[in-house]
Amino acid sequence: MRQKILLLIILIGNLDCFAQDLPRYGELLCEGLSWGYNGKTMIESCEISGSKMKNDKLYGLLHLERVYYGSRALLPTDGQYSEVIGIRDEKGRIYVDKEEYLNLMTGDSYWSYVGRSDSLPYETTPDGELVLYDFNKNVGEVYCKMPDESELTVTKVDTLKTEDGVSRRRLTLSNGLDLIEGVGCTNSQGLLLFWLNPKASYVKNLYDYVLLTGFSKDGKRILARDYDTTIKELNGYHNKMFSHGRRWVYDYNNGETKGTLTYSIEGDTLLYGYRRAKINMTLTDNRTNKILRTGYAGAFFEQEDCICYLEPGSSKTCRLYKLTWQSGHTYYLYDEMWYYVLHTDEVKVGNDSFRRLHLLNMRSYDEISRDKSKLYYWVEGIGSSRGLLDYKAGTLMDSIQFVGCYDGDKCVFAKEDLWRESDVPYCFSVKTRVDSLLYQLDASAGTARLIRADDSLHHCVIPSFVDLWGMDFSVNKIEDEAFLNRKNLISVEIPESISSIGKRIFSGCTSLCSAKLPSTIDSIGESTFYGCERLNSIILPEGITKIGQISFAKCSALKRVDLPASIAAIEDNAFRECTGLEHVYCHATTVPSTGNSRHPFYKSSYQQATLHVPSASVNLYKKTEPWNGFKSIVPIEEETDAIMVQKSEPDTHLLFDLLGRPVKDAPKHGIYVKDGRKVIR
Repeated sequence: MRQKILLLIILIGNLDCFAQDLPRYGELLCEGLSWGYNGKTMIESCEISGSKMKNDKLYGLLHLERVYYGSRALLPTDGQYSEVIGIRDEKGRIYVDKEEYLNLMTGDSYWSYVGRSDSLPYETTPDGELVLYDFNKNVGEVYCKMPDESELTVTKVDTLKTEDGVSRRRLTLSNGLDLIEGVGCTNSQGLLLFWLNPKASYVKNLYDYVLLTGFSKDGKRILARDYDTTIKELNGYHNKMFSHGRRWVYDYNNGETKGTLTYSIEGDTLLYGYRRAKINMTLTDNRTNKILRTGYAGAFFEQEDCICYLEPGSSKTCRLYKLTWQSGHTYYLYDEMWYYVLHTDEVKVGNDSFRRLHLLNMRSYDEISRDKSKLYYWVEGIGSSRGLLDYKAGTLMDSIQFVGCYDGDKCVFAKEDLWRESDVPYCFSVKTRVDSLLYQLDASAGTARLIRADDSLHHCVIPSFVDLWGMDFSVNKIEDEAFLNRKNLISVEIPESISSIGKRIFSGCTSLCSAKLPSTIDSIGESTFYGCERLNSIILPEGITKIGQISFAKCSALKRVDLPASIAAIEDNAFRECTGLEHVYCHATTVPSTGNSRHPFYKSSYQQATLHVPSASVNLYKKTEPWNGFKSIVPIEEETDAIMVQKSEPDTHLLFDLLGRPVKDAPKHGIYVKDGRKVIR
């Protein structure tokens, strides 16, 4: 008895092994098998449940069910429809009864939209069955003849091991359709039963495809396809990176070993229900020509427009590449990894065009690295200049250099293609710090805005240009509050390239003594020099037309103000609490407007300060409020004898600024001391 039981166990085991070792015939259709089809407005399911005998043959009962859930469907209302048909599998062929099949296409069945036709593309057997699928064909053979007399041939045959452990024969036909044994067609726009026979008007009017997205047994998914990815393949947008036989070659030198790293796509695998492209990796030491490591390195697949990666033995999806990103934006793919897209363009190699992204790992509000080696590229179908799996940091990955990408022996993309200069203008916007000054760079305009200065600055000379990776950015603007409360700041020079300065930029700079403004700005913004307690004189350059409200308020050491002839408006409280003001020189022949304000100057200034105006305009100022509030209004010419005006070039005479510090050259404009005398230029 024990021997019989043992023999039975051995036989069962052998049968199981025999079934596994015969992938050509695959798994027979059986109870519990189900197919799922998706469209944008419908779901259709097929499930084998129950059986029946017909003409001495055992058929499984295939239950067809379709649910519409969108207003774009063929029928005017949402609905659910179902039918049952017998189906069987014998030696790699799937059969249905011809009459039952044709009855599905009559007016009595919902599936009549497919359209009844006696000219079917399927073989009819002597027993009156249709051969819906035949997996016994070989490469080069005619699979079937279509109603228009054209022939479909078999162009490729291979084996796919599905997730249930069964090896299934796969045929690729001349029209691009893939057939998997026991599963059916995985990329037809028809259904399990109508994969070669969809009515033309049905496809045209459907608005979307209905495609196989899942194949399951007893509720467990065995094979799945992503709907959107399959649509792309049908429309010719197949991802180039998944091409079979494609390989990537890198050189590496991490100090310990020097050699070659190669990745290649070698067929498909099914992981967690989905079709994946298998990656093989080989690591070679060039000094010894020894293979250090080789074997399965994971799988690629596409999901939500991302090229994703699965590590061996892991179920966690790593989003590796997303080539639909746009320049000037920050993106996030996986744990703690942010990408800033500096640039997007296309690289043409031969007859092929490759989309390229220029990247830097940072967030949009981070400061950009000035180290050009931190930049890298992603290229469609090629991968990353930092390595195919560039998210995996480490000594090896940090030292690799891209050599080329190959299809067979043909190089489709080389290192020089990767780094080729772009003829498309950059349009990124990033922050960078140079000499304690933080700038916002705008690549599309080629400009830099000064947005913040460090607390440590004492004497600041703002440059006309900022360099980044060999590109020059013109410094054209100082943003609001750029130097706010920088109490260590003593002097600042602003270049002629600046065309605009913001509000409150020097507000609270209590140590500021000297500020050189550019002959190019047209206004002084609100609160620009508010609270600059050590500023004792101001000479505003020609071209300034407006002074904003409280621009020089609380400049308690301010004794002299020179306003240019171009000044047209002074806003409310511009010189409020300038308690030490003694002289105001206004060179405008037309009295500047003060708007609704009657107090551009502090009330004590009207009593203690002298207003100096052009001689021809003295009476006009004396008649105009609030200028007529000055107790003393005199022509500018009357003061020329009191202060020596000298325009000689700098020589060997001793020169000092108003704080008594020696200076090398006389300023082009301003007040200085020469040989003990005050000079104005």
